Amino acid sequence: MLRKFADFMSGWARSAPTFSEGDHRVATAALLVHAVGVDGSAAPAERKRLVGLMRDRFGLDARHADSVIAAGAVRARESVDLTDFTHPLKRVLDQAGLEAVVDMLWDVVLIDGNVRELEESFVWRVADLLGVSASERVASRRRHEGV
Repeated sequence: MLRKFADFMSGWARSAPTFSEGDHRVATAALLVHAVGVDGSAAPAERKRLVGLMRDRFGLDARHADSVIAAGAVRARESVDLTDFTHPLKRVLDQAGLEAVVDMLWDVVLIDGNVRELEESFVWRVADLLGVSASERVASRRRHEGV
């Protein structure tokens, strides 16, 4: 299972271009890459959704989305702390933007219809670091669960 995740990460990391350290798109991609692989596996549907989210949120074409995700995968692999990604986001995004990041996280972890405990804990931890309220975290999850 961990081997599959390592393969997932290295697939993007091989083609990673250089982006500035504070690029909020890369920070977002790193968090999404973490979310996809936090349970030790990366289903094709999760990977596809991650690309779609990056394209939709940031208006990127497929090639640029892959580049940003590749850079995020490298940063995710090299990082030891989630604040490496949450601090740049808090500096650049307003509250609605931070809530949108949490929304993207729920979207990617719920793509398979269920949330594992590690995925849920990860999203809640990131949301807390981003300063997104518990009520907004719950509302975002419910939107993606169709509740």
